[in-house]
Amino acid sequence: MSSLERRRSGTLRLRIFVFLLPLLLAGCGDSITKVVNAKWPPINVEQQRRAAIDSTAQPLSQITSPSVAFSLALADAQRALLDDKLREQGIVDLRLEGAEQLLHVRATFKRKFAGVDAGANSELAKILDAARPEITGSIDAYAGITGGLIDEANGPPVVNLSLLPALSSVQVDSVVLAEKIGATAVVDALVAVLNIFKDNISGELSRQPFTKLTVPALSPTAIDPSKSIIIKNPAASLTVRLKADKIVAPFKLGGIAWLVTDNQVVALVQLTPTAGGSETAPVTVGRSFGDIRDQIDGLIATNFGLSLSERSSWAAVRKDLIANTINSGVTQANLCVSVSGATSRQTSSTKIDLPSGDAINCTPNRECSSNRSCDFAPDVDNRDCDACILSRPKVCAPSWAGGGCVGGGCIQRGRDPICAFGQGVQNDLYRAVAAGKKFDCERLKAQEKASCEIEKSGEKLLCETGKQTLTLIKNTGKFANLDVTSQIKSEDLGVCIQEFNLSTDLSGVSLALDVSGRAQAVIDVKFTPLDIVGHLACQWPWTESQTFEASLKESRIPISSAFRLETPPDGQARAVFSVKETIIKADISPGPTEFLLTKSPNMTLSCQGLNLIKPIVLLLTPFVPQLRGDIETKLPSQEISADLNLPVQRVREKEFSVSIKNNRQAIVAIGQLLP
Repeated sequence: MSSLERRRSGTLRLRIFVFLLPLLLAGCGDSITKVVNAKWPPINVEQQRRAAIDSTAQPLSQITSPSVAFSLALADAQRALLDDKLREQGIVDLRLEGAEQLLHVRATFKRKFAGVDAGANSELAKILDAARPEITGSIDAYAGITGGLIDEANGPPVVNLSLLPALSSVQVDSVVLAEKIGATAVVDALVAVLNIFKDNISGELSRQPFTKLTVPALSPTAIDPSKSIIIKNPAASLTVRLKADKIVAPFKLGGIAWLVTDNQVVALVQLTPTAGGSETAPVTVGRSFGDIRDQIDGLIATNFGLSLSERSSWAAVRKDLIANTINSGVTQANLCVSVSGATSRQTSSTKIDLPSGDAINCTPNRECSSNRSCDFAPDVDNRDCDACILSRPKVCAPSWAGGGCVGGGCIQRGRDPICAFGQGVQNDLYRAVAAGKKFDCERLKAQEKASCEIEKSGEKLLCETGKQTLTLIKNTGKFANLDVTSQIKSEDLGVCIQEFNLSTDLSGVSLALDVSGRAQAVIDVKFTPLDIVGHLACQWPWTESQTFEASLKESRIPISSAFRLETPPDGQARAVFSVKETIIKADISPGPTEFLLTKSPNMTLSCQGLNLIKPIVLLLTPFVPQLRGDIETKLPSQEISADLNLPVQRVREKEFSVSIKNNRQAIVAIGQLLP
């Protein structure tokens, strides 16, 4: 065969090969797969890992005492991230695993591509519309994580962890073409559309926050605690009104740091008081993944009683943060409860034995000296008795001699003796009158003292007689029953919580109640004479009822209470503490004893032996509180609960149902991803 024939034969074979290549490609996806896969070299992630470790070490050095921590199990994240948007793009499976501070994302896909997937590339769109390739494969991406705090419209601020743009590649498993097309064109088209596809998937994963955590202690807006605090009182008849000022969170964000292990993402959040305080010196953190892991593991163990070996998703908040938040909130709120209709009924029944006469002191303690003043100053006659006692003679000439007078006028002035005599007589009379008044006053003083002494002697004699009578009849029987019932009703009783202090380990709470308001006490006294002795004093039983105004003895009442954490089925954790039944002491003025002995008509009419039983009642007064004027009103036990807004964790808006665990350092919410 000549060279020309050989060239013609070769050209013909090449044309046949080119013509059959699309058919070969359409029927043999392995060839296309190899060519396409060769377009993506292996990913080198070391530089990206170094940047991720360095970007974590710096904020981690500022976190010495984290307040909140949370962990997201990558198995939970896989379920949440594979949402409808990714499925619509052909993602059939999503796998996440940690790669030493990077997140390795593998998305398995199966998708038919068309011109709409070409973006603005019209030539690519034509090829895709013609070939309509169905490609099965996977996208591998290595993503870093960044964190920050954002404000949500209808809730507390949220800590966001987001995926950073990642290095990625595509692995094609199979390609099926619907139409014949040139080899170069189809390979270039597949590479181009897969590049667009992987960028879209990577963008979709990083567009929304990877995970969110609410931090209620950071709320920048004022909170109305009256909407989250509930007061329960078993007495349904009471009217209880809660008044509270709005409060703001006492903390601000101090720092965020995170760790990516092989199966979880762990984040630490440090809060600092908004009121300032000393800043802690940063710590030195090594620039390797192992250094970061050990540092975070130590902080979790020290501050939350947890470790990285915990595989589930969880959120933990330190107990002292909860305590300080509640303490600050109660202090800011100035919580006050107004109670109307609180009543307390107390009854005492005393069977009175006549006391021994020795128990009565008959020594009068009345002072009989009169306080009448008998000092009378006499009046004084202060008339003016000055007069002329010697005058010059006056001589006048007759008219024929020319008239005129010479002489006259006072030569010497002095005290008029007649006037002086009259003044002395008047002053003597005044002195006599004053002396008479003094004499009469002294007489009256003496009479009063004598009358007082007689009364004292009579009182002492009567008392001594009563003592002897008591001694004689002491063993003859019972004297009387004395039943005293006090009904106390409060009006607008105000109780404000002060000095509230929840212990940092949440084991108990101490507080003081500032109490104000009015109370009325209705005292019912029933006297029932017993045996012959009682009837000698009072012929028949008598009762007396009187309403008294009461005043508080103590305005501040210290209280301590146990504290507990409740997690009801509605999922809202609550801090609950109980204020036990509180005794509020008050004074009645005048005291009931004084009333009975001076103003009680029933006692006076019923008891002929009144003078005998008076000292007995007086003797009993110190031992019967109601007669003494000491009353007690009981503020019923109250249970106060406040919503405890623990951190809520979400992945792509999917929340976790939580179960609460309580250890020595923290309260931990163990999460289970909701469907």
